Amino acid sequence: MSGGSHDYAYMKLEEIANSFYTEPEKPTYVEARKKVADILRLMSKVCHDIEWIDSSDYGQDEWKEVLKNLDKIKIIKSTCQN
Repeated sequence: MSGGSHDYAYMKLEEIANSFYTEPEKPTYVEARKKVADILRLMSKVCHDIEWIDSSDYGQDEWKEVLKNLDKIKIIKSTCQN
């Protein structure tokens, strides 16, 4: 079985991201919603990879990918600051 050590919680982040990325009825802060969705998608990937590492489906080398995705989140976050 792949993953599962954290009950696939990363999937909830992906669901939230998808709901933020759909066009809202009121287009207030659409770009901010999309940036949050992008961060959530990357966090979902980070959580997925950690879950699979913890489940012994990925090796310790996968931590490099986790750190790379965390750096991407920092970049997105920095574009949100005034």
